[in-house]
Amino acid sequence: MKRVTIVLVLLALTQAVPGALRNYWYPDGSRNGLYWDPSYSATTQYFADGKLEVHFVTQGNYAIPSNSYLQAMLHAFQTWEDVTNMSLGFVRGTNIVTDALPGSEAKFSVGFTDGSGNTQWGGNIGGSVGLSSYSYYLSGRMADTDLCLNDYSAAWSVDGSIGNDVENVTLHEIGHCIGLAHSPDSLAEMSYVGGWFGSGDGWGNGSGNIAGRRVSLDDQMGGTAIYPTASATSQVGRLTGTITVNGTNVHLGHMALYTTNDILVTTTVSQFGKYRFEGLPAGAYGLRAYPCLTNGVPDNLHQKFGTFPTDYESGTSPTHFLSTFSGDVSNLVITAGGTLTQHVAVAAGYPSMRVRYSTCGSLGRSHVFRLRQGSTKRISVAGTNLPVHAGALAELSIRGGGVTTSNLVFGTFAGHREIEFDVNLATNARLGGRPLVIRNTNYPGERYLVFGFVDVFDEPTVTLCLGSNPPVARFVNKQAQGVVMAQFALIVSQQDRARLRSVSIGHVGTGDPAAVDRVIVCRDMNGNGAADGGDLFLATNQFSGSTAVIPWIHTLDAAASSQFLAIYDFSGSASGGKAFSAVVATNQVELAGLNGARRIFVTGGTVTGATVTVNMPATGALFQFQ
Repeated sequence: MKRVTIVLVLLALTQAVPGALRNYWYPDGSRNGLYWDPSYSATTQYFADGKLEVHFVTQGNYAIPSNSYLQAMLHAFQTWEDVTNMSLGFVRGTNIVTDALPGSEAKFSVGFTDGSGNTQWGGNIGGSVGLSSYSYYLSGRMADTDLCLNDYSAAWSVDGSIGNDVENVTLHEIGHCIGLAHSPDSLAEMSYVGGWFGSGDGWGNGSGNIAGRRVSLDDQMGGTAIYPTASATSQVGRLTGTITVNGTNVHLGHMALYTTNDILVTTTVSQFGKYRFEGLPAGAYGLRAYPCLTNGVPDNLHQKFGTFPTDYESGTSPTHFLSTFSGDVSNLVITAGGTLTQHVAVAAGYPSMRVRYSTCGSLGRSHVFRLRQGSTKRISVAGTNLPVHAGALAELSIRGGGVTTSNLVFGTFAGHREIEFDVNLATNARLGGRPLVIRNTNYPGERYLVFGFVDVFDEPTVTLCLGSNPPVARFVNKQAQGVVMAQFALIVSQQDRARLRSVSIGHVGTGDPAAVDRVIVCRDMNGNGAADGGDLFLATNQFSGSTAVIPWIHTLDAAASSQFLAIYDFSGSASGGKAFSAVVATNQVELAGLNGARRIFVTGGTVTGATVTVNMPATGALFQFQ
């Protein structure tokens, strides 16, 4: 069976990267894209219990530099795991502790480069931030994949404070490892443009960026199109057709589908006049198109020619056309299990306007924006042939309702025409990606369009409180194991799911926390307050001083209450009569909105567990919780 090996990279934001919606995929159906098949005999060693097994390099030249980096990478895998209606999941395998992998196609490995930029599989990362390598059979089944981040020349952080965010870049590279390529949706994490909050992220970083720690709707639809659940398959349809200009097939035309409320759903790219959208939930959509631009014409908010896979471009330059309202198609009704065919005709011409920078304050970037409902942010766009005064501005809008622009100022930025303006979001503005539209009276009939320029999100509130069946004060043996110290609950509101990242268990009492071998946190699935077989183990750690920081990688449902147990294993060194209590405070629970990505500050009150005293008096029963 013939295999092909490919390497995909994530470069610095000023450089180009290859991209399309899926790898090894053509809209005419001759190639249906890459995918992992857990039932395929040649790759069964990559799976455990039906999930793709991931092996992290923890020792040697290619080791992940720190445990905090490893935790960030695990969160990225969990984010893909949390995609609704995507059947592919991940499981952590044994760590890799040697520089020599047991076979070139034996494991899905994740590591960092050595001091010379070499990867664990024998490649070299060069100046790239991240690198993913994969091979596949001509049937489209994936045969192997590996992921590596650049520890040679790239700056990293796990809190968005400097350089590249480990979790964000890992999230992007995982997309390649499961069959996705780059998306023309600038708000997607599989795009090379990327989103930015442009303000504080909840971790104290005014200029940091962790906006890329979530997967957009476009990313999610890519994942579910490749790996649909059985129930999702019966609920979706397909849109196919042609796109032409004056009867000529449009090659590499960017195309986007919107809800009837102008919320961006997903994107694709045409090939020699043919396009195809897959995995569309039943409903009505509108379609818009925008041309692919050449590398020689700078526009940093669109995917450029020369950045697609070579086989997709096929050595053929993109077809130029104008994006106009008359070229839009509305009321495209998709039915479950059905295929709708729609032919699209666009206007002839060559776009005049370009955006080189999208800025916020004094920071010149090429980013789209993620803004919370009810917020106001001053941003700008700067580029070529933009309107220079209000009289030349036919339109500057962010579509979708609940969003207005105001206080426009015309000027220059980095030698380019600039329009600076406030973006004002209503508290009930619809969630999701919104298009940017600019029209210049000097270029009538032409529309500058960014499919997704502003992503509107909301965040849940999370409340900490005492659980429904908390433990009571009692005596235990000084070597007691599995002692339930506290039960606490986290209540998440309906706006979004929440990702738990860590909790700190504090100690109060006369006992020495060093007498506790380990602190365990588990999800009390049945809420009975007892540590039993039905509970979900989350993480463990030891006390450092009077605090045990427990790293979490766990997602909580929206509009739900979840209960947890703090459990001690005593070492046997505790003195008789000493008392121990576990404390959980609101400022010691770290979590973020799953879609919002920013830190959420927990409300409620401090939960103090039962007083547990080591060794009982001479009379009475001895209680030891297992």
